[in-house]
Amino acid sequence: MPRDPLPYVADDVSALAKSLRRQLGDHLETHRSLPSHVQLLQMLARAGGHRNHQSLRAAARRPGADAAPSPAVSDPPRCASSTRPAG
Repeated sequence: MPRDPLPYVADDVSALAKSLRRQLGDHLETHRSLPSHVQLLQMLARAGGHRNHQSLRAAARRPGADAAPSPAVSDPPRCASSTRPAG
């Protein structure tokens, strides 16, 4: 079966590395072996903010998609300086 290229975008490489490190550590602790290529695909998808590899593939097939998930939580609004008098 031919493989279609799958784009992978990571906005924050540091967060990606931390997530992969945690997932790999958990896997090694539980299974005492290296993960399979399918398990690695799942880890990469989760580290990139997707639920699993299938959702990563679905996001890549959407027109105009770059395979980056929508943020689950938006940045909190910044507080404007208060105009109340102190006291």
